Order: sequence, then C-alpha cells, then structure tokens
Amino acid sequence: MVLQDSAITANICDWINKHLSSKDAHIFSVLTTAWCIWKDRCFQIFQQKPLNTPCTIRLESKLISDTNEFLASSRPNSSATVAHVQVSPSNRDLPPDCCLVYYDASYDKHTNKSGVGIVIFNQTWEFKGCKTVAGQALNPEEAECTALFEAVKWVKARGYNNIFLRSDAKNATSFLNKMVDQISWLNNSILEDCLFILRDFIYVKTEYVSRNLNDCADKATKYSRKFNVSGEWLDIYPPFSLN
Repeated sequence: MVLQDSAITANICDWINKHLSSKDAHIFSVLTTAWCIWKDRCFQIFQQKPLNTPCTIRLESKLISDTNEFLASSRPNSSATVAHVQVSPSNRDLPPDCCLVYYDASYDKHTNKSGVGIVIFNQTWEFKGCKTVAGQALNPEEAECTALFEAVKWVKARGYNNIFLRSDAKNATSFLNKMVDQISWLNNSILEDCLFILRDFIYVKTEYVSRNLNDCADKATKYSRKFNVSGEWLDIYPPFSLN
C-alpha cells in the first residue's frame, strides 16, 4: 500500500480516507492492525502501560471480524441509519417509567474550555432535573463523548432503570447504535465506559435529534462553559431558562 502510493503527495488523512473509501476487506485488515499496534504503543509511551501482545491480537481479530461482517451485510451506512429527527420526537412504545435524557456539549477551541448540559424529563414533559459539568477538552468530539458519559453516570446515580437518550451529538449516538464511525482511540475509551455503565439499565434507547430539538441541553451546556458552572437542579428549574 505504501509503496504503490509513494509518489502521491497527499497528507496522511487523505491517504487513509482514499483506502477506506474502497471498502476492500484486505485494506481494512491492514489499517486495523496498524491502528491496534499504534494505539497500544501510545498507551505504553504516554501512560506507561506495558504492552500485552495477546490482548492486542484479540482486539485486532475482533475488529477485523466485526468489520468484515459489516461489509458483508446489507446495512446502509451510518449517515442513512441514524435517526435524524426533524419534527417533535415521539415517546410511543416506551416503558411507563422511562425518562427522557437530553444531553449536549459546548466547546471553545480558543481556550479548550467545555461545558456539559444534561436535562431529564418524564414522558409528560415534567422537568425532573438538570446537571452541568464545566471542564476542559481536547476537541469537540471529546466534549460530546464526555457529555454522554456524564449523562449515563448521572441517570444511573439517580436510580433510573429505563432511559431514552437524545442528543445532536452524532458520533456518540452512532456509536451507541452500533454504527461504523471514526472515533479517535482516546474518545473510543470514553464511549466504551458508557457502554459498560449502560449494561446496568433495563431499557436503553438512543436517538439523534436536530439542534433545535435539543435546545434545553444546549442552553445548559453553554451556561456551564461560559460561566464555569458545575451543579445540579432537581425538580426545580435552574437560574437559566430551559423553557
């Protein structure tokens, strides 16, 4: 692969995207193997985590197997499969005690400051709580993945067993819906932690909604980032309006 493209002057991202777009199973296997080795080397260098060759091989084999299954299936790509809700989303067929969890993240590329906003309603749109978490992030994707992590961690702490997660964070939603998306190795570990927590719930549903339908969480997250506020409001509205 490298030799045949040695005369090409494209940057590394364009070069990888060129081969990914071919949907060649062999190409995916080669790139997956390289990524697994690179990821573990990063953990060794930056986190002093010792190399574990059998573990690397198992992860590589699983990812290659999952990729081959996906390529062989007739499932459409993620951009066509994630539910893009442009009208008021429906709460039909949900368990009676299922709560609606809206979450979002705000990120400032100039300061790396981030804010997380989480808002919970019941199915009759009665406000049940809001949480904000101010912090730092390396990029917008990390901020959105952190928002999902904070959301599932908080609703678990609140004792909910049935949840409906809604957000305009496309990558995080696609990951939960088991779509194929390019998530950085660091943010992938955050989302894997989310999946681990979600195992404790009885019912979990996730849905991508447009930004205007996630306005309540958007207001909370921008307030959190702008004023560096982390806090919780239960059953009463926070000082910023969510209406």
